[in-house]
Amino acid sequence: MREFSQDGASANSGGEIGWIGYGQQFTAEFIGEVMDVDPTLPYSSPLQTNYGYHILKIDSVRTYRDEDHRIAELTQQFNDLPRNAPSRQQVLERLADIGDLQMNSETTAKLDPLFASADTTLVTDMNVDEAVASEVLITFDNHQYTVDDFFSWLIDTNDERRANNYSSMWLDLYEEYLLDSRVIEMTRNEFDTFDREIEGFLNGLVVFQVSDENIWSSDTADSTALKEYFEENRERYMFDQRYDYTLLGSRSDSTLNSALNRLHSGENPTEFVEEFEGLLVVRDSVATPSEEIMSALSELEEGQISEAFTYRNRTSHVILNQILEPREMTFDEAFHRVSSDYQPMREELFMNRLRSEYNVQTYPERIRLN
Repeated sequence: MREFSQDGASANSGGEIGWIGYGQQFTAEFIGEVMDVDPTLPYSSPLQTNYGYHILKIDSVRTYRDEDHRIAELTQQFNDLPRNAPSRQQVLERLADIGDLQMNSETTAKLDPLFASADTTLVTDMNVDEAVASEVLITFDNHQYTVDDFFSWLIDTNDERRANNYSSMWLDLYEEYLLDSRVIEMTRNEFDTFDREIEGFLNGLVVFQVSDENIWSSDTADSTALKEYFEENRERYMFDQRYDYTLLGSRSDSTLNSALNRLHSGENPTEFVEEFEGLLVVRDSVATPSEEIMSALSELEEGQISEAFTYRNRTSHVILNQILEPREMTFDEAFHRVSSDYQPMREELFMNRLRSEYNVQTYPERIRLN
């Protein structure tokens, strides 16, 4: 898996992508293809989705004990959907409730005439009476916020505000700002395990970033070292004999026939594919195409077009462009495989650098076995 896959996330887990079902993060097209795979087969034929090409292996199929179990499972999946998570507004309302947020109505009543009297003056240039500026505007989570605090926030967030633009929305936004500013501290107070959970999460991110930069990511690999490794192991990076073919498919016979007429007139299908709605045109060069395509190609000479056959619920034809003879890959063609093969060496180099830099020493003789 690590050797051939170009999907780093699944390659690092041995190709495992977890349970697949409707309503998950994958596209409907990909889920549909997975659902169509025969779970009794060791592997599926190569198939293409919007994520790329795949060979799938169904490890297990989850079933339900009875209808009640199925409904309970689907209900839980529905409740787990992001759209059903508490909205930001609900979280803020909960914080306001926990922190007993109170707006001083007597103070807010003084703001309207205060801004009205300043007319078009910039908020930065307004003269606010010291007594008014010190009045408490909002109390929240055992903190008091004055009119002066409110003005400081107005200036910090937009120093071009003019007094005559004042509306109650400014107070709403300030209230939201105060709630946001206290969310972490209040969460710490509300949940004893918050700091420990965050620390574990942040440590995990650090480990992931360090590993990605120094071991996994091909973008940070030493290109010179990769090329040297490639040159030393060229025999490992070979293309077998491959079929260079073009596939045309459509669920509409009229669309497919029109495309075939254009093809017979000498046009390249990749140049007119966008003119036909629902026409699938794929050019590929692989050693082992899917069973249906392979069966059609095996009867063709170079340049010939196959008889119609069904591929992925479409009436299809293939054109055998040419048979490509085995050859060595170029470095660019082998890059992902080279990066994968070189990864254990990158890991060893990184570990050696850490041992050297931090003077790691082990004392196995101190280990006591009970």
